[in-house]
Amino acid sequence: MSSDWYKIKGSLQPREKIKSFGVASLTERELVAAMLGSGTACKQIHCLAEDILAVIYKTPGKVPTTDALLKVRGVGGAKAVQIIASFELARRFLYPTKGYIVRCPKDVYDLVKIYAYHHQEQIVVLTLSGSQELINCREVFKGTLDMSLVHSREIFTDALLDRAAGVIVIHNHPSGSLAPSVEDREFTETLRQSGKLLGIPLMDHMIISSEGFFSFVENQMLTY
Repeated sequence: MSSDWYKIKGSLQPREKIKSFGVASLTERELVAAMLGSGTACKQIHCLAEDILAVIYKTPGKVPTTDALLKVRGVGGAKAVQIIASFELARRFLYPTKGYIVRCPKDVYDLVKIYAYHHQEQIVVLTLSGSQELINCREVFKGTLDMSLVHSREIFTDALLDRAAGVIVIHNHPSGSLAPSVEDREFTETLRQSGKLLGIPLMDHMIISSEGFFSFVENQMLTY
């Protein structure tokens, strides 16, 4: 391929580049620039895009907060909302709920892996129908995780409202380790017993991190 082709491609503005070569040809900086459309009187679009990316990179796998974006010179309320809205739109298309069938732990991980990179501990609950179709995916806890303080009602309240046939509970290990602790095992047993009493079985408890996932069912540490 000739060097002239690379020169032409490199000289195009992001939106022109999308039309000519497709969105996959853009760098991350160009993607942000294409989304914003223009810079400000005090900052060119590419410089603004670099500063926004710096904020995004600080929390990989997590949507940047409005407050964090507003600290970037040149980002006002409208641009901050535009960026956050684009993240949410992408999440809904990449992680749909309607018609999503959970057949194995990998299906669960593909759905919730964005939480694997969070620096804070979180508990996410999936509610499922009798055919194992996803009803809803909810974050029920965020912060310093003490399993002994997380009550079963926080896990099963929404499941009752959803008329769910089962739940899958996921929590992340920011340390990266996938090994279940004694506390994790006790928490699993508590949830199993609660689900049995309510008639909404705990179908799996999974630990996720940047290293992958650990399934209690897959490792024969949970039956329902």
